[in-house]
Amino acid sequence: MVYTKIGRKKYNLVDLNYFCYCPRCGKETAVPEIFELVGDSDFCITDDVYCEECSEYFRTTRNFVSENIDEALHKMDDKTVNEIVQAITATM
Repeated sequence: MVYTKIGRKKYNLVDLNYFCYCPRCGKETAVPEIFELVGDSDFCITDDVYCEECSEYFRTTRNFVSENIDEALHKMDDKTVNEIVQAITATM
């Protein structure tokens, strides 16, 4: 059994709920599949995990950019371009 200790009390890691803060909006979000993530060869425990709303925003934005890249580049300001870059790199 893998566990963590707080004081003298032991907590089984499998039985715990895991949470983090979304790096985009700051919302506390559950990380329900922590052991699947850790088992993924590309995942690092210090990687960002986004809430469902921000993940959906990034998916929608990435899809829009993929479908409309030329038009999108002409209409974006610097802040939007930076968010697009974050969205693309966060979901790769």
